[in-house]
Amino acid sequence: MHGKEAGYMKSIHTVNVSIVVAADQHNPTILHPSFLRSEGIVPKDWEVSEGPICTPAFSLVGFSNGISFRVEQSRLQVIHTHPSGRGTDSLVRELARRYVEKLPHVRYTAVGVNFVTLSECANPDEFMANKFLKEGPWKDENLMPISVGVHLSYAVSPATVHLSLKPGRSKTQKGEDPKTGIVIEGNCHSETQNTGATLSAIDSFKRALGRAYKICATVLEWNGEE
Repeated sequence: MHGKEAGYMKSIHTVNVSIVVAADQHNPTILHPSFLRSEGIVPKDWEVSEGPICTPAFSLVGFSNGISFRVEQSRLQVIHTHPSGRGTDSLVRELARRYVEKLPHVRYTAVGVNFVTLSECANPDEFMANKFLKEGPWKDENLMPISVGVHLSYAVSPATVHLSLKPGRSKTQKGEDPKTGIVIEGNCHSETQNTGATLSAIDSFKRALGRAYKICATVLEWNGEE
């Protein structure tokens, strides 16, 4: 990091990582702890901490280790809240793969590898304004924005990486107070045409996260500190 922006950024925290599998018609009513355990999708000893909620429109099962499953008619989400490190070794890839393998005849249409990261900094509004707004009448003593958000999209074959950056606050560990910084919501989107392509996109989880984090490092000039 250099120039006026040096010294703003502190440590980087992964708030959550997830895989979203879009489909023409998921069946939310099958999502239940008994289904996940009997089909070998999750270990039998995982403790349920949230739900289960099971309706025709939406179902939810959350476990005490931070993993949760959410199914709507248009998508399946497997989310890991507060994973270790950057979340690249999270179990969400394996769990999403197992779920899709058990339902191979669903018409899957896309896979999203998602993450939420917080880059701590003391003055995120000032940081964003200095970094992304050049000098001009939209940024002077008469008209100074109080907050700046940025949306970026990059073509990184075979996916498209979408990033949303904005000042905010987020908990970085369970039970801790929220920290202040730049909240980055990332999505690596891949279109799929069949179950095989869907599984391949799920398997790219670690690589997709790595590419997205590299883009974040370039955009925010992360200096490599955790």
